[in-house]
Amino acid sequence: MDDERSDGLAVDGEMSPEDAFGRVANETRFDILRALWAARNEGEEPTGFSALRRRSGVDDSGQFNYHLDQLRPHFVRSVDEGYELTYAGRRIIGAAVSGVYSDADVSVDAVDVTTCPSCEGTVRLSYEEAIASVACADCGLTVTNTSVPPVLVAGCDRSDLSQVVSDHLLGQVQRLNRGICPLCNGRSEREFVRPDDESGDGGDGAGEEESAFDEHVTVRYTCSECGASSSGVVMMAAFDHPTVVTFLDDHGIDHRTDPVWEFDWWYDATGRVVSDDPLRVTATAAIEGDELTLTFDESVTVLGVDHA
Repeated sequence: MDDERSDGLAVDGEMSPEDAFGRVANETRFDILRALWAARNEGEEPTGFSALRRRSGVDDSGQFNYHLDQLRPHFVRSVDEGYELTYAGRRIIGAAVSGVYSDADVSVDAVDVTTCPSCEGTVRLSYEEAIASVACADCGLTVTNTSVPPVLVAGCDRSDLSQVVSDHLLGQVQRLNRGICPLCNGRSEREFVRPDDESGDGGDGAGEEESAFDEHVTVRYTCSECGASSSGVVMMAAFDHPTVVTFLDDHGIDHRTDPVWEFDWWYDATGRVVSDDPLRVTATAAIEGDELTLTFDESVTVLGVDHA
């Protein structure tokens, strides 16, 4: 019998992604997962065999047992008191609730959010096919294209959309800065990309639109597991650094409540190479004449701080 890890995935004989998705591509099995999810939310997990069959709406005991076995041990685990969802099982339900696979038709007409840092035109936020795009309607400059689960958009008031998308984006940045891929939860690495580095493609969903940061050093995050890639300005790698947070607080700025596309200090703090061997990159945030310069090493870690 296969050993089982705490996340419910077998150590030996791990199933392929095709087999894993095939196991849940069945209405009865998905009903079982949803029943366990409901039981969990109601404090009734683990759930016994009879109670789970009743919750799942399956009359035939033999048929129910067959489908339940197809979900074990990857999505459902057996315990003394009955059955419960594994981490993988919870992720399947979470993906279904998010609407990523079922609510692709959720869309929002473009709304004005800020002034373009390049041409002083109007930057607008739009949402379509699970992608939130913040771009200038006049010069075409793209501030960000980021994946946002439909459940976040469909469930919020349109007046709150800008803040919701910004909060989601910053949450992804925080995970990336801690080395975790927001897409697959694998390990993510970060590196500097120079303007003449042809290996970068602008990241997930970046497209070929003009960027305000093309002539400056940027930071690229790449997942070692799924290969997902995204990129951004250098200050993105240190936006929650204690020194940066204190600097902003001194000027009455709370980066947790202000939409990221209004962070002039973020976008103006362009990355510049000041040493090649060893590699050193600086970025300076300036607010009302007050300047904070960060020096990064080759691993995109803050090496020094100069508050002038």
